[in-house]
Amino acid sequence: MPGNPDVGGRGLTALCIIPARGGSKRIKSKNILPFLGRPMISYSLDAARDANIFSDIHVSTESGDIRDVVEGLGYRVPFLRPAALADDHTPLVPVLRWVLEAFVDRGVRFDSVCLLMSCAPLVRPADLQDAYELFEKNGAEHPVLSVARFSAPAEWAYNRDDAGFLSAREPETLSIRSQDLRDSYYDTGTFAIFPTAQILDDSYQGGGRMLSFILPSWRAVDIDSADDLVHAEILARGIAAKAQAPSPDDAGLHISNATNSGQT
Repeated sequence: MPGNPDVGGRGLTALCIIPARGGSKRIKSKNILPFLGRPMISYSLDAARDANIFSDIHVSTESGDIRDVVEGLGYRVPFLRPAALADDHTPLVPVLRWVLEAFVDRGVRFDSVCLLMSCAPLVRPADLQDAYELFEKNGAEHPVLSVARFSAPAEWAYNRDDAGFLSAREPETLSIRSQDLRDSYYDTGTFAIFPTAQILDDSYQGGGRMLSFILPSWRAVDIDSADDLVHAEILARGIAAKAQAPSPDDAGLHISNATNSGQT
């Protein structure tokens, strides 16, 4: 399902890839599991569509069942991923590379690619638009990773052994006030943007110098476990309830992305 092919007004083309393999172990069929009355993947698909910045949206799956659900939602799945790229240990970069090469074989090329996870139902179209603006503002040369701020200093983390005893990872920092420590951020597992040339470079395995796009923690949800699913449902219902407030400000949903301007 095509969107606006002209990203950033510079004639650049962008592909959105939503990986959705069928062999999820911790939550069976999590990509198409009902989430508040809709297939989980539908939220990512609609966010990508409504962002109106992608020349194409492609669900990368080896599963006929997932393909059928996606096509039932009105999105094309022109080709399936090889089963060899759909096991528990396959990294995401080779999947992105294979999809891009498959499009090249069909005579279609893109300047950039957005990896949007299928189990990220709280990502909004505006998040993708703002992240692409950041990507473009920096010359479309550096990947952009969606991150969120740790609610407590990362330096205060503990390890827990099999007997339940804790050991501080950085015991020398436990007496330092939180306001005297720098904020730390984690990968939200929701989306990232890459220059296509970087993904097609066989030497690239991920990481490196990346720009940060900050999501509020209450929307930085990636669903990998049953606890994650419950957490996401609670947040989604709370957001929906607040959206019924008399004004957007009362709903608490207007969070500025001004902090995302030009940060690394």
